[in-house]
Amino acid sequence: MDIRSKIGSMLPARTAAVQGERMALGNDYRVYAMNASERRRTAAAAAAAGAGISLLFYDSLLPAAAVIILYRPIVKWISGIIARSRRKKLRVQLRDLLFCISASFATGRHMTESLIEAEPSLAGIYGEEGIIVGETREMIRAIREEGKSETDVLKDFARRSGLDEADEFVRVYEACRESGGDMVGAVDRCAAVIGEEIEIDEEIRTELAQRKYEGRLITAMPAVILLFLRITSADYIAVMYDTWAGRILMTAALAVTAATLWITERITDIDI
Repeated sequence: MDIRSKIGSMLPARTAAVQGERMALGNDYRVYAMNASERRRTAAAAAAAGAGISLLFYDSLLPAAAVIILYRPIVKWISGIIARSRRKKLRVQLRDLLFCISASFATGRHMTESLIEAEPSLAGIYGEEGIIVGETREMIRAIREEGKSETDVLKDFARRSGLDEADEFVRVYEACRESGGDMVGAVDRCAAVIGEEIEIDEEIRTELAQRKYEGRLITAMPAVILLFLRITSADYIAVMYDTWAGRILMTAALAVTAATLWITERITDIDI
């Protein structure tokens, strides 16, 4: 449900058109680009994993060469995981920023003053390196040093964050500012609603994380059993490595394991 429909009569209808996208002030949290060091670590980890899988399923390092072909998809996959992780952290931290802004508005502060007051509070919670702390400082700097409007700075942050909650908050703030609505009441209600939504979503994500862990554990069991057999009964399972029929069966087992892992991840990866 749209946030504006929840705050009801406190929010007059918008009268101005939405402005275009502004230049980014900082990171775009919708994507993530690995640096050279991260790429090297990813390549090393992929090579090690490929070697382990190759030895386990084929008793040879030759199939591990497939990692070279899969390197780019692996980098893209891991980059996507990191980007989603950063957005999740930013989403939780955004809740506290909104509560700080709401509390400042209640005492008669405007947006810039609210951001200035919020910065030390957020730094005390998340540390100087917190994502939202850096974003708050950047917004303050852009307003005070570059002369950007509060609305444009907030819009830029909402766009780069990729968070619906940030976009909804900016819409509420902009609409009240343009139409002279009850800014304090609307922002306070908006912050409360968004905070409740984030808390509920985090509870769901926690439950999904447990299911995802269980799925990964079950998917890994065939590999664990295979490793156990190789250690305790090498002669018994040697036929799987010495004949073409055995290699085909091993390839099928590896393919089924990979497919099961992919399906499990897709089922539990719900976009809340």
